[in-house]
Amino acid sequence: MATKKLAPLSVPPRSRYQTARAALTAALKLIQKPGRWAQYEFAVNCDGVRVKKIRSKSSVAFCALGAVKFIDGPGEKKASRLLARAAYELIEGDITDEDDVTEKSIFDVNDNKDVKTSRRQVIQMFKRAIAMAKDRKLVKSLSV
Repeated sequence: MATKKLAPLSVPPRSRYQTARAALTAALKLIQKPGRWAQYEFAVNCDGVRVKKIRSKSSVAFCALGAVKFIDGPGEKKASRLLARAAYELIEGDITDEDDVTEKSIFDVNDNKDVKTSRRQVIQMFKRAIAMAKDRKLVKSLSV
């Protein structure tokens, strides 16, 4: 959860991040900044209170999926799918059934009660998803 008072961010234009890789990279860069990562909510304000609209001017910190949704743009849906795949692999190992890969895996990684472990795993999850995004064949095959 955001602990210190942070200034709200300017909301990026929806068309800025064209690819899943660009969206994931921007979202990781966002939540790596001190105080910009949150748990249990998509987005929170400077008081740590849930913000109804993720792309709100009052949003200051985000969960992993919330950061991707804040970044938005054409690459967002595939970025979310890649993040779910990376989360599933982190928790379960190899993917044997594509139907098992859901956004729930992202929340399982992000909302771990051990905050330090969860933050490390979130960063690891993003790095894995960014690596997957380099595989054009995989990205093209994703159903969104």
